[in-house]
Amino acid sequence: MKIVTATKKDLDVIVDLMIQFKEYLSKFEPKDMLCFREVEKSHPKIRKSVLKEIMNPNGRFLVLKNDNEIIGFVYGSIEVYNHLVFKPLKRGVLQHLWVDKNYWGRGLSSKLKNHLFKWFKMKKCKYVVLYVLDRNPSHKIYKKWGFENLIETMVKKL
Repeated sequence: MKIVTATKKDLDVIVDLMIQFKEYLSKFEPKDMLCFREVEKSHPKIRKSVLKEIMNPNGRFLVLKNDNEIIGFVYGSIEVYNHLVFKPLKRGVLQHLWVDKNYWGRGLSSKLKNHLFKWFKMKKCKYVVLYVLDRNPSHKIYKKWGFENLIETMVKKL
């Protein structure tokens, strides 16, 4: 297995995996929030969004290949967080991380994360943040990787 930078020719497979990823995540959303999932984006719109991420000069989109088959991906970007009081902070944002379900339990998400974090370090990021749904079981993995809860977002349906 190898991890390489995604290219335009990987787009169709990445889009299929991205849909699988987002469908999986929807199981952990509060029922009141599922209204945001009612309108499906068309395949071309998803494709356009993923292409934008692949081409982002402040981002890194990596794919995990088993032979020549893409079985996972990770995408991270760099942002400068401008706090109202404190000095700006350059940080990495782990945006997407997914491995095909058939390959779970083999440490592959850790390998993808490690490749992305090397890039963040090379770009002089001091921290990495990620956003995760409260009921997503991936919390366990993120805690194992050293992530800590920083802020809690609360939602109320009106």
